Amino acid sequence: MKNIFSFILLLIILIGCGTSQNNTNGSQQGDADGEKEHSTMSGYVAKVEDNRILLIENKPTEQLSEIDPENLYEEAGNAIYFNIEEIKESMVSSLIIGEKVAIEHGAVNESYPGQSTATKISRLVDENYDVIAKHTEFNNTYLIDLFFEQKYDILRTVQYTTEGDPIFTMVKREGANSYFVSVDASQDNFGASESPTLLTCTSIESYSEENDMNFMLVGCDGEQNEIALLSAPVEEIIVPNQTYSKVTINANEEVIYESENEDEIAEIIDKIKSGKKQSVIAMSLMKPDGKLVLHGDKTEVSFDYYLTGALIRHNLYIEAGITPNE
Repeated sequence: MKNIFSFILLLIILIGCGTSQNNTNGSQQGDADGEKEHSTMSGYVAKVEDNRILLIENKPTEQLSEIDPENLYEEAGNAIYFNIEEIKESMVSSLIIGEKVAIEHGAVNESYPGQSTATKISRLVDENYDVIAKHTEFNNTYLIDLFFEQKYDILRTVQYTTEGDPIFTMVKREGANSYFVSVDASQDNFGASESPTLLTCTSIESYSEENDMNFMLVGCDGEQNEIALLSAPVEEIIVPNQTYSKVTINANEEVIYESENEDEIAEIIDKIKSGKKQSVIAMSLMKPDGKLVLHGDKTEVSFDYYLTGALIRHNLYIEAGITPNE
């Protein structure tokens, strides 16, 4: 009897172990299946069509239609067309060609480009092509100059909340006195907005307030007539962080100063940053005598120049004391 009882006990233990092992394998298989069903691709929006978008791995430098099909993979990298029928219309309408996003999706049909269905779209911070304001850190402010100089038609800013959540503002120039604007605060865990807000604004204005430079979208058709685009320290805006290799000063159609000396360039930049500043709005000024240009590795930074040594940039009068002939 004792032997029979021991045999039954051993059999129960073996069955229990087998059941436990089967459940673990099933859970792992389920997780694996879940990963397949809910994969995520990060990349850049290349096309937005009626019911699908094309996401590519590499940021597009030109229209895909202009790329030789044989070189498409080399230029675009991985590429997938996503059906967007499950995505809210406000998110789809807010997407701008070239911006960085993450798309959660189902299974991908093997082809090139691939085919899949999007279940969620979220914006990602682009460390190289977004103007980023994260508390006391500011990156890529030179992109503002490229936008105002109409070298870029798209500008995207990312401002972080106190809690560290990103709020994206996309601006696309659509013509004279017309900007398409999308404000996406859906990743703000303490905010109430679940979908991007879409607006059309007529212009962008800049003004200084204490030690900050503010950029505002004005003439907007939403509930608010004005939308804050960016607020950053004056020094971050008037002399964007980049490598400067040359400075030139033109006055009365002549070059009166030119230097590639690092120390001389640094001295001029220091004078610009430390010079007394005030808004030109309440000032009565003569026509500038010329231009001072800082030549950077990403863009040129241009100031209106007066022979008195003063400068103007972004509606800010700067008593820099830059008089090279003295």
